[in-house]
Amino acid sequence: MLILSTGSMHPVTAMSMIVNLIILLSATTTSGFNIAGGAISKNNARHNIMKLHESKNDNDVSFTFEELINGNKKKYDELFPTPPESSIAFSPSIFFNREGANNNIQDYDHDSTNVEHYTKENASELLKRMYGNNKDIEKKPIALFLPGLDGVGLSACLQFPTLTKDWDLWRMAVDPTTSSQSYLDLTDASVDFLNAVLDACDNDRPVYLIGESFGGLLTTTVALRMQQQQKSPQGIVLINPATSFDETSWSNFVPLIQLLQNNNTDDNNNNAAYSVIASTIFSLALADSDQWEKISNSISNGDISQLPSTLMDSLQIVGKKLPPATLQHRLKTWLPVGTQLMTTKRLKSLEVPTLIIVGEQDKLLPSGKEVRRLAKLLPNSESLIFRKGGHMPFVNQEDNLSKLILNSKLFFPKKNKKYDPIKDWSLPTADVIENTIASTVKPVRDATSPVFFSSGPDGERKRGLSLLPS
Repeated sequence: MLILSTGSMHPVTAMSMIVNLIILLSATTTSGFNIAGGAISKNNARHNIMKLHESKNDNDVSFTFEELINGNKKKYDELFPTPPESSIAFSPSIFFNREGANNNIQDYDHDSTNVEHYTKENASELLKRMYGNNKDIEKKPIALFLPGLDGVGLSACLQFPTLTKDWDLWRMAVDPTTSSQSYLDLTDASVDFLNAVLDACDNDRPVYLIGESFGGLLTTTVALRMQQQQKSPQGIVLINPATSFDETSWSNFVPLIQLLQNNNTDDNNNNAAYSVIASTIFSLALADSDQWEKISNSISNGDISQLPSTLMDSLQIVGKKLPPATLQHRLKTWLPVGTQLMTTKRLKSLEVPTLIIVGEQDKLLPSGKEVRRLAKLLPNSESLIFRKGGHMPFVNQEDNLSKLILNSKLFFPKKNKKYDPIKDWSLPTADVIENTIASTVKPVRDATSPVFFSSGPDGERKRGLSLLPS
């Protein structure tokens, strides 16, 4: 049981409590889901395929959140707010952004209307012009990426360039400055967006959903709703889905966040305390044990200045971009509601082909255990396990998410049609017939055919029958 005083709290005390929670949660969320003896099960009767995936980053599992934030990698500011010319607002705070080099949907606004932001209402005709008989748009399969708790998809942003090469990629982005969105609001907006796209392209484009962490949980709800409308997507991809959130202790963070919010001051230590919580929830699986020891020691000693500068930068970014009220709202309303909605019975009824990708070393969710539960519940699924992967297995560019999806036999089965000698036979060309006779028939004919000779009055023998008397 976690008991927190509502009175004033010294920043160092708050930071120490955070460290203890980090250690507690790290232990409780990683226990009991290792693969026994490395055995991987296969259930052909239910079309479930489970296999280990050798991540190209397995030899370097210390790829951290601060490394994602810094260097030449994509920043949070590039993911939100979404540019008006490439996104559609299906609610005042829920946007769908078209990714890729040629993502400017305003190019298809032939009316040249100067809108501040495309909305569900004024984007309908725009989508129809994009996905109608427009020869300028390559008919790639459409993919919708639903992000994790951060609401923008920061952990997978390095995958977007390769995804856009193979897919017409859209990404949900949720405004972090407001806490008005409910789980059902996110579901409704996603379903409305997919229906608008399907209507625009006359349902002739395959649609796939990709959800990471919380987005994986949301994906199952959206897919089930589309299935009920008889508009099922061709497939869904669940990356460390938060369908197991009710098996974790992350709800313990909610009263602590509230406490820090009530004790909000301009003190750098107190602000850093919340930043550590936000960064912990957002990217716990990225830090290795050595990094966590350094972080916890610095926080416990109250000496924030000893934290690595890159980590401090990342903590400040998370603290600013995911305010306490926003994080508290999402932890209290998004995740619990989603797990309550997606019961075992509802998951069993989901018939959409499902690719489940998890990191076995996920410290944020018991993904190694959850993948086995989902594989049993979902009748048409395939599972990939990153042996040394954490909660964000695709933070590394070398692990190509698009290629893994395209190589899935569940989504794109290889055609091994058995040859039918009657139905599949076709007449060979004249050249083939002539060459076959010369190379195969003639030598046999020469070796086995009878040879005739005839002789004339003078007794001379000659090949053939021309000397026989007429």
